[in-house]
Amino acid sequence: MEWQRGVTLPELVFAMAIVAGLLGWGPSFASWQRNVERTREVNQFVQALYWRAARSIKRNGVVSLCQRCGSHAPDGHAVAARLDRVREP
Repeated sequence: MEWQRGVTLPELVFAMAIVAGLLGWGPSFASWQRNVERTREVNQFVQALYWRAARSIKRNGVVSLCQRCGSHAPDGHAVAARLDRVREP
């Protein structure tokens, strides 16, 4: 029995179909990944807002949320508390 070398036409068509499917799926995957990252950032910001609101209620004062003011929190936001209980308009 003699072995043939190479691939058959159905094998070649099947491999090309898989490659075409992966190439078509690539841009949609990148878009999906970008949306996931954006959603994660928004969720972290909303979580920071809720945490700062809870701190404000606990301290019975004004707590400001700012980015890069004073010491940095792990999420990139910082808390500035006013304990004189004067609320800004």
